[in-house]
Amino acid sequence: MFKTLFGKLMRTYFIIIAITLIMLGFSLSQILHNYYFSQEQKQLIDEGMKINDMVVQYTLGAIDEQRFYQEIDAIDRFLNAKIWFVDRVGIIWASSSGTDGSWEGQKLTKKEFKQVMEGDIITKIGRFSQRFTVPMITVGVPLSINGRINGAIFLHSPVYEVNNTLKNVYKMIWVSALISLVIAILMLYFTSKRISKPLKEMSTIAKDMSKGRFDKKVSIYSDDEIGQLSQSFNYMARELENLENMRKSFVENVSHELKSPLTSINGFIEGMIDGTIPREEFDKYLGLVSKEIKRLSKMTKELLELSQLENPSMVIKPSPFDINEL
Repeated sequence: MFKTLFGKLMRTYFIIIAITLIMLGFSLSQILHNYYFSQEQKQLIDEGMKINDMVVQYTLGAIDEQRFYQEIDAIDRFLNAKIWFVDRVGIIWASSSGTDGSWEGQKLTKKEFKQVMEGDIITKIGRFSQRFTVPMITVGVPLSINGRINGAIFLHSPVYEVNNTLKNVYKMIWVSALISLVIAILMLYFTSKRISKPLKEMSTIAKDMSKGRFDKKVSIYSDDEIGQLSQSFNYMARELENLENMRKSFVENVSHELKSPLTSINGFIEGMIDGTIPREEFDKYLGLVSKEIKRLSKMTKELLELSQLENPSMVIKPSPFDINEL
């Protein structure tokens, strides 16, 4: 199958389409992966800034302790994130209720919160120095009160939350890619068939033409290069058919022209042999035989000249002549 034009077209286009869809699928998956993680990090940062505002309100007495922790717990449940409040020396002095209480009182290393204490917002993906058993998206936001950094707020959201969302998206992408591949293969099949069918038909008709059958013509399906080739092939078939008819007519005419003098010669000689022609008239009929032989000789010479004219190496040397005399 793959040795035919149809098979080669199918194989080539299938490889191109498959590679394109696979590359597109991986590219979209990576783009969506980066987008979802960046959105998750942005949301954690935004919530971290809101928590910082609530801490300010709490320290100013605008909200009481109960409401403060209710708000923190609400954010915890909304984000499914562990929220830590870290003081200037790195000790976790408070956390959301959804967070294991064993974290309170633990001290972070200087490396873990140094950048936040310098006023930077940090984002990390991992186990936060192996403090968690599963990978986390960690965001660190400076805890600023009255323009002074008094600590840090850390929010840790499990990576599997984002991965679970992405799995459904990945599934949709690859299912769509598979459906697109099936549709592309079907379209490719009919397109390749349409391209190869006239060529296959030409091959079949060419074999018939080699056997002298010129009555079949190639079907024309389009106006593109294949359609133009089909038209040219049909034109060639008509010209070959005309040429074959001319050849047959020429052979019939030559046969007739050769048959007449040969019949005359044969009749004269048989008449001399069987006595139908008297001996005293032999000279007369031998003259007629000689005349017919010269006629045959001239005709044979002209056929040879005609054959030479068809030779591409034949050099024609034109010369002036009197057309009236001709």
